[in-house]
Order: sequence, then structure tokens, then C-alpha cells
Amino acid sequence: MMKPYPFCDGQSNVEQMFNYALSKCRRVVENAFGQLKARFRRIGKGIDNQIENAPLIIKACCVLHNFLKDHDDEVKSKWITEQQKNDANRPQPDNVVLLGSTNGQGEEIRHAIATYLGKFYLEVNKR
Repeated sequence: MMKPYPFCDGQSNVEQMFNYALSKCRRVVENAFGQLKARFRRIGKGIDNQIENAPLIIKACCVLHNFLKDHDDEVKSKWITEQQKNDANRPQPDNVVLLGSTNGQGEEIRHAIATYLGKFYLEVNKR
């Protein structure tokens, strides 16, 4: 999971641009998972299988979801509304478990992406 730059008064344009782009991407991902959770309630209730199986379960749901969409079986807005209500009532964990290394590599990756986005933004605006 990529974290935004901390919000502060001295934030650079590149950091602000990165945070904005990250926020937009997060909304797309949250919308996609919202549709998956609405269609496949097993995901919305939490996966009580072994954690190692979670990626395979999510991939299978994505494949099935895309197959159904290709065959004009859309996610009903009623399902999404019900899932949003369920999400609002679901308690969130008190503790966050960090998976992987916290040796600063994530910050380096975030900085590299932010720098790339900044250069891309400048090139697009020169045209």
C-alpha cells in the first residue's frame, strides 16, 4: 500500500501532485472492490480462509466479474448500496499489521513515482 506524503504547509508541488494522483487511483480501486464485494458477498464479509489464498480468491472473483460484465450482467446499484451499509457497520481493526519491509524502500519508490509524475506533468504542459 502506497502512503501519501504527509500534508503540511511546506508541501512541494510534486508532493501535492503525487497525493492527488494517489487519491484518484485509490478511488478507482475502492470502486472496483466495492463492485466485487457487492457481487461476491463472500469478499464483503471478509475472507475467513488462509491469508495465502486471498490473492487467488480475489483474482478468481475478478475473472468471474469481468466474464459476467462481458455478458451484460451488471452489478445492481441495490447491491452496492447494501454493501456500503454493511461496510459502514463493520468495525475496523484497531491495529494495522505491516507486511514486508519498512526499511525506507517504500519512501524511495514513492519519491521516484512523484518525480516521474512531476516531469510528465511539466512535459504535458509545455505542449
